[in-house]
Amino acid sequence: IENVTADFTVDKTFSPCPPLVCIFSSTANKPIAKYFWDFGDGGTDTSANPTHIYFYPGIYTVSMAVKTTGGCVDTVVYPHLIEVQGPSGVFNATPTIGCIPLSTIFTATISSNTQNMWCDMGDGTIIPDSLSLIHNYSNVGVYHPQFIVVDHVGCTVSYHLPPIQTHLPPILHLKDTSVCAGSVIHIANLGTDQYKWNTSPDISCDTCAAPLITPSATGAYIVTATSPYCSVSDTMNVFVDPMPVLHDSS
Repeated sequence: IENVTADFTVDKTFSPCPPLVCIFSSTANKPIAKYFWDFGDGGTDTSANPTHIYFYPGIYTVSMAVKTTGGCVDTVVYPHLIEVQGPSGVFNATPTIGCIPLSTIFTATISSNTQNMWCDMGDGTIIPDSLSLIHNYSNVGVYHPQFIVVDHVGCTVSYHLPPIQTHLPPILHLKDTSVCAGSVIHIANLGTDQYKWNTSPDISCDTCAAPLITPSATGAYIVTATSPYCSVSDTMNVFVDPMPVLHDSS
């Protein structure tokens, strides 16, 4: 009967500040066909002697599972094996996608050993020592914000947030107009977004980009354009002039 015992060594288990580079080495007592490492921070590996980098403060449990060529398996787990000190926190940004101008709310909850903090918005703006803030992105692009925290011994850690993506809003060019009673207004094709006109018997199609409008009286027609990223609305005021009355002069 083949019995396999999974085990491993690591060259370092502690650092006062990230990054911590660790070299893991399997010491399994049998020839191994497959390895699976879980480093406790979301990282994994399938090599026999992997190198792993811990980029953030924390205490990490490491496990290694092995399978021999004969199909025997074993797993070893070392709880709280790796400790990386330094300033830490939980950071959020919402929303992360939308049309310009996009107002994004940033929030931070930081560890007690944090002495200083900056928020780099990714667009050239840096705001110091604020746990809650709102930033406006005015240009189309992809931005990579991050919080930078420093503890009392100078350990500096950068926490990258999900990218902020900004897009152009739908463009509407409705213009107010005056028409005679009974006239038909042909709306030029507005584009390829989704459209919704206010409900009215005067409009030939309330979801079309180029409907016909036969105004029965002076009024306002509102359309909302929706892209995958935002919605905008516009109003066209239509002034209906009554048909002139001709009188027989004979």
